[in-house]
Amino acid sequence: MRFNIFAGTRRLVLVVAVLSMLGFIFWAFTISNATVYTTFTVDRPGATPTWTNWSFPIGSDFKGKDVRKDLTTKTGTGVTLYLYFPEKKADDGRMLIPFRSEDGRWWMNEPYSEPVETYTKQVANSFTFTAEQERVMDKQSSHLRWKSIGEAGGILVGWLVSLGLGAWVVGWIVRGFFGIPTGMDFKPEKVIPQPERPEETE
Repeated sequence: MRFNIFAGTRRLVLVVAVLSMLGFIFWAFTISNATVYTTFTVDRPGATPTWTNWSFPIGSDFKGKDVRKDLTTKTGTGVTLYLYFPEKKADDGRMLIPFRSEDGRWWMNEPYSEPVETYTKQVANSFTFTAEQERVMDKQSSHLRWKSIGEAGGILVGWLVSLGLGAWVVGWIVRGFFGIPTGMDFKPEKVIPQPERPEETE
C-alpha cells in the first residue's frame, strides 16, 4: 500500500481549518462585552462632568490634568474613565488648574500641586454614571464587541484562504518535481504494450 502524501495533507489542512472555525465560534460566543474607554471633562470647579470622547486624553488638544477611574455598570460593562481638568489662563499668564470657585473667583495652581491633587481626586471619587450614561456605555461596549468579532472574522477568513492557497501551491510544486499530473496523487504507471497474439486458425 503506497503512502498518499497529498491525501494526508488535504486531511490535515481540513482538520486545521475546522479547528480554526470552531475556535473562532467558541470565542465569539464566550467573549464578554469589551471595556469602554471614555473621557469626561470637568471644565471648572463645581461643574458637572460632561462626556468628551471615546478615548483617553492625549495629544495637543488636551492641556491639563486627567484622573483615571475604573467603573462597572449595573449590567457588568467595564469602563475605564478619564476625568479631564483643562488648564485655564491665570492673571499672570500661567496655565493652571482651577481647584476652587468662590464669589466668581477661581483659585488655581499647578497640575500636580497638593490642592489640585486633592480636588481632582475628590471629583473622581464622587463621580457616578447616570442611568442614561450607563445605557450609553453598555451600547458602546456591545458595539466594540461586535467590531472585535468582525475584525477577528476577517482575520479568520484570511487565514483560511492563505491555508488553502498554501496547500495548493506546495502541492503544485511537489507534483512538478515528481512529474505528477494536476489532480492526481500518483505518477501514472507506464503501460507496457503486450504483443498481439496471432489468431488461431482452425
